[in-house]
Amino acid sequence: MGSLISKPHENWSIDYSPWFNNVAFQLIWMTIMWIICTVRNNGSMVDFGWPSGFTVMSAYFFLASKGFTLRKILICTLIIFAGLRFMYGWYFKRKHWVHEDPRWDLWRERWRKGEGWLGLRSVPLNFFFFYHLQSLSNALVFSFPLFLACNNPTQSIYPIEYFSVILWLVSFFLENVADFQLAKFKAKQAKLLKEGLIKTPGVCKEGLWKFSRHPNYFFEFMIWCSYSLFSLPSITEAWQYIPVAFQPYLAYYFLVHFTGAWMAEQSSLKKRGEEYRKYISSTNMIFPWFPKST
Repeated sequence: MGSLISKPHENWSIDYSPWFNNVAFQLIWMTIMWIICTVRNNGSMVDFGWPSGFTVMSAYFFLASKGFTLRKILICTLIIFAGLRFMYGWYFKRKHWVHEDPRWDLWRERWRKGEGWLGLRSVPLNFFFFYHLQSLSNALVFSFPLFLACNNPTQSIYPIEYFSVILWLVSFFLENVADFQLAKFKAKQAKLLKEGLIKTPGVCKEGLWKFSRHPNYFFEFMIWCSYSLFSLPSITEAWQYIPVAFQPYLAYYFLVHFTGAWMAEQSSLKKRGEEYRKYISSTNMIFPWFPKST
């Protein structure tokens, strides 16, 4: 195990000031996103603020930390590339700068019923807490494995770090495959609806979507797991295992129960009704497996 993750070394000294600077930046940046959201009535600003904040953080840690340069290049490149992909899709593909994602109406509906933070019915206040739950997650949890790796001065890359990069590459590729399969299916359905051959949109059960209702979220989850694995050789104190291990759990919570799968399924149930309920009963939500017979 030792040779896989790390070799014996003396604990190196870590300057935590860049990490605290990042906490301040994430809070300020997401507050700016919240102000734009409030002014423009566009809840989707959080979907830009979150990846852009993480991208800036990665570039900052690369410049401000004193770890081994190759290690910093590997981890920061992966995170920056993922962040740029999110921002590209947000701006150019989904055009959420001008068209809000419909899922935010679901949250507004819940908040007006008092199902928000502390029972608050104010939509702006609920958005404020929602945005800063993500900013604090970025600042306190998602940043930590990256920060540790950027401060590791060991002049070698360990097998588990190489494995983590491979896991990231495979997961990133398959996440994009899943997105492509869904986009292709939706385009086909839109054409059939336009031609009057179907009355309601169907459920995508093709390719990876046959084995998971959200294969894109599963592979996104695996990407976050790869960051934690990459940071293991950079841990020097026992308490650091806590935020490193907590990162995949928090990513899973966001992807499944908060901003990802749950919200997507509420919309799918409204649009596709009974057919989607059958899909739910036969197919795993996140982790791919063979569908059950119904």
